[in-house]
Amino acid sequence: MHLFSARDTAPAVAATTAHCTDFPRQSDEAFVHLLNAYRPSGGIARRSEVELTVCRRTPDGLRWLDHCIADGAVVCLDWQARLWLPVFQFEPARTALCPGVGEAVRELRGAMSDWQLLYWFSQPQCALAHSPPMTRVRADPDAVVDAARQARFVLTG
Repeated sequence: MHLFSARDTAPAVAATTAHCTDFPRQSDEAFVHLLNAYRPSGGIARRSEVELTVCRRTPDGLRWLDHCIADGAVVCLDWQARLWLPVFQFEPARTALCPGVGEAVRELRGAMSDWQLLYWFSQPQCALAHSPPMTRVRADPDAVVDAARQARFVLTG
């Protein structure tokens, strides 16, 4: 049950997520910025690197990864003819997504491009006490999903 209507929360949401629409233009410099931003959470890996890891863990790892990508459940970016995936979204010891990642991505998909999704997960969000979603998703997946929902509301109304 929600205590406030969308009308009551709209100004507060707009104030706390105003930077949601402030994305850099796609460029080599911006991609290098993203590589650096994701480094503390495991970095951004080429699809081929992620495939090797998931195939080592389980025989159907490649099929699982293909499904996650096709289903739009993961953050990924096609950059210079390569697909890149941030490592934070995968469980470190098994072939699974971290709880909250797929839900947050689905909240934002359609309101943001893949580039913007990657950027959003790496930047501090007011709704997460100025923490980047990639650093909060393991500890508080529900808060990250709520922050994604707020960002979508700001972007789409």
